[in-house]
Amino acid sequence: MISKEERTKRLSAIINSLHDLYPGKEHKLLIDKLDFLFTNFNLKLFKKGLHNGEIPQPHTGMTPSLLEDTHYFITCGSGGRALSILKNHKDKIVQTINPNDDVKRGLTFGIYKEMVKNREFNVGVFTTGMGPSSVEIVMGMDFLAVAPDNITVIRVGTAGTMQPHIRAGYITIITSAIRDESVTDKYVDNDYVPFASPEIIVALKTASHNAKFNNIEIGPKITKDSLQWEFGNTPLREKSKEASDIAIKGGVVSSSMESSVIYTLCDLYQNNLIYPSKGIKKKARAGTIVAIINDPPNIDEEVHFMSDNDKIVKAEKTAIRIAEKAIKILYMYDNDLMDKVTHDRFSSEVVEFKKQNEEKKTHLLTIQRQMRSTYRN
Repeated sequence: MISKEERTKRLSAIINSLHDLYPGKEHKLLIDKLDFLFTNFNLKLFKKGLHNGEIPQPHTGMTPSLLEDTHYFITCGSGGRALSILKNHKDKIVQTINPNDDVKRGLTFGIYKEMVKNREFNVGVFTTGMGPSSVEIVMGMDFLAVAPDNITVIRVGTAGTMQPHIRAGYITIITSAIRDESVTDKYVDNDYVPFASPEIIVALKTASHNAKFNNIEIGPKITKDSLQWEFGNTPLREKSKEASDIAIKGGVVSSSMESSVIYTLCDLYQNNLIYPSKGIKKKARAGTIVAIINDPPNIDEEVHFMSDNDKIVKAEKTAIRIAEKAIKILYMYDNDLMDKVTHDRFSSEVVEFKKQNEEKKTHLLTIQRQMRSTYRN
């Protein structure tokens, strides 16, 4: 049992980190409840408070009351990227949280106000950490435990190319996420293929046209859980090469470590298979836009990262702007703020993407089965 003095010291460090991020914007409820948690801890009361939404979630500090007016979210693996997004809107910040006293390990969360057609709404920004297991902890244990019944989540980040024509500095919009990781195996069966929301894909596609960024590809990606294995840096390098060849020939555009878990968890949440709400119809949409940070392997199979850092930085910043614009487009679509022609065109594209998803499902499932069989036999 740590002393009350030590608890107070830790609490002070946490509160100071909140002040350092955005002075005067820290979550008052969080500070009050942390004070209760650290100085007067009682497990029974803590569990009751957690159940009632009065105690912040352990990894992010989120509570139901904090998120009740926020339905649109941008998420990323990097805390630095999340902070840069929040700083883009520094004059419109209404909330920030960093619940850990070690900021380097902490998960950043904030909310800013967005305005469209004279209507104001909240946009949340949070980090999941890197890799499928971290996403499951942050989204599966914290975010979805307290999220509203209607959520839209767009992941912004970086990825590696899987195609010869897609190079460092490109952007890819992800339509589906082939499950080359094992976290989702604990939630769904082997033949489940997670898809992005068609509405988000159309919004990202529309926003990318407005951004006038030419090097954008739309297509499926793989979500892996081992970077070393993918690079052929383990004793199973031959199997790694076989799996990569399957993905490349199958038309997979990029590879990263988070989207399949985000898509799967949101799908299960929407269908009341995790954190069910009795009698309430949920809506949970997810999508991904990522900047490519490497050139395709050369003839010696050597992967070149950061070949042109200026192009990569430009692509990352553009991907963020596209995601922010897509959020505004989705808000207008959801709230009937588009003119009829634009709304009808948007709806038509959504229907078309749904149709394409169904047509591609068998092909993507085949790729998923083949890739997973290379290292599971």
